[in-house]
Amino acid sequence: MALSESTKHLIRNAARDIAVGGRDARKQYRQQYKRLQQGDDGESAVGYGAEILDKKATVWSVWEFIAETAKISFFWIVFSTLLAANAVSSNIFWPMIEPFIWILMNAPRLADCIPGVDVPNVSCGGSSSASSFKFDGNIIADLGNAISDQESGHSYNALNPHSGAMGRWQFMPGTARAYVSFGSTQEFLNSRELQHQAFEGYINDGLAEVPYLEGCELARAIASYWYSGDPNLRNNTRPQYYNGGSYPSIKDYSDSVASKTSCERW
Repeated sequence: MALSESTKHLIRNAARDIAVGGRDARKQYRQQYKRLQQGDDGESAVGYGAEILDKKATVWSVWEFIAETAKISFFWIVFSTLLAANAVSSNIFWPMIEPFIWILMNAPRLADCIPGVDVPNVSCGGSSSASSFKFDGNIIADLGNAISDQESGHSYNALNPHSGAMGRWQFMPGTARAYVSFGSTQEFLNSRELQHQAFEGYINDGLAEVPYLEGCELARAIASYWYSGDPNLRNNTRPQYYNGGSYPSIKDYSDSVASKTSCERW
């Protein structure tokens, strides 16, 4: 018995949907073919549908196998590479992943930065330096208090005898001069204004390096940046030494600073 065009159309659509839907769709439309048996051209319909499925099933199975194999292979290649990198240095794995996660999370916001389109409340400045990057003032104040407590007990006159670090936030002279101008160490120690200006510049530069972090992980990263110059070393457990002086590991320092903040509420 010849099939009606409507039945052929139904079966062709089923085959097309199966190609997209995979095994679940294939099962669903097999059931639909069985229901066609109740119609006038049921047997021919089932035969026609089975013929299509038989011809296509092999192609679908091959492509499904290739796709699944490719996905699994890609995953293990990437994962093994990252594990190998992490074995060399524990500071490689997450620094590679975190920026990628941040990009994914902020993709809609980044998409707003289209030349010639003014989007309210979206900053598309090219530079991420302290001059263009500003963070929440309350978080900066919280970090400032925690770091100064850790470094000097909030003393503007503190001077480290081993390293020469100076002031409330224990700036090395070269670091401080990157943000403010002064002559002698004593001039810097005597000026709270200079110390606050140096702090604001350095803290914003640090925050600009980790815009994808938040909460206590952000606090630990900034503490690591303050202590070592690198926010990604926050899990480094190696003891630190400088000019005969012994200091905590970067991890211990970072954890201590974070514990002095209210980072769980950021």
